[in-house]
Amino acid sequence: MAKKTLSKDNRAIEGTILVTWATLAANDEAAVLNTERFSDKTIHVKGTFGGTVSIEGSNDAKTWVTLTDPQGNALDFTAEGVKLIAEHPKFIRPNPKTGVSAADVILYGINSDIE
Repeated sequence: MAKKTLSKDNRAIEGTILVTWATLAANDEAAVLNTERFSDKTIHVKGTFGGTVSIEGSNDAKTWVTLTDPQGNALDFTAEGVKLIAEHPKFIRPNPKTGVSAADVILYGINSDIE
């Protein structure tokens, strides 16, 4: 299990941010992202699957639950996809599970502090 960092592309002029967790593999520990300033969030998962990448949220960064899309479907990706995140937890992280070998997770957020 490797600890994986994230990279941020702040786009303050447009009031958006792009966050990437690159090349996640099964059981990697992905860095936690504080999303309290992002009013809307969309997640894009792509890469080599063979397993599931779950998108999880938490308000205490200790207890994690799988987030959902606006239709109530769990954000459990087994193939490439893009979905809106329905909930607004303080923290978000991807969780690559058994079988995942090289998945990239990209979060696009709109900063609610920018007018």
